[in-house]
Amino acid sequence: MTPEDFENSTLDYLAHKTGIDKTRWSRYRTGKVSINHSTLEKAAANLGMTTSALLQGIEKCRNKLACAKTQ
Repeated sequence: MTPEDFENSTLDYLAHKTGIDKTRWSRYRTGKVSINHSTLEKAAANLGMTTSALLQGIEKCRNKLACAKTQ
């Protein structure tokens, strides 16, 4: 998954793939909560991404709040 793929992923998809609930993903994407290193590593592995790519995807979402999808 690329940062762009992450940006276009729904919260449901991210929750399903990572086991992290939708509310938490929404908070990561909007910048209300920072993702800790352990969670970052596990989520990146489950999404088939590097931690760097996942951080880039999260940052893209913070800069463009439209990717905080609810479905």
